[in-house]
Amino acid sequence: MLEVHSANSSEVKTVLKKFQWLKDWLHRDAPEISKLKAKSKNPFIWIQSKNFQIPKNTPQYLAAIQAGLLPIKRIELN
Repeated sequence: MLEVHSANSSEVKTVLKKFQWLKDWLHRDAPEISKLKAKSKNPFIWIQSKNFQIPKNTPQYLAAIQAGLLPIKRIELN
């Protein structure tokens, strides 16, 4: 699943709430989809829509790291 969203400190909480909602929905309402296994290590990807503006020494950065959802610039799909 991909989420394109701005990557600044004030938006980390928003993206993590969306991420939790998605995981809850998959578990509750789409268990067959949830059972599918992705080829990548983490099938959930946050693509930054602009510049990365989450300083590494902030709680927001740590929260994104702990969730396994640090924004990336781009992704190549094969």
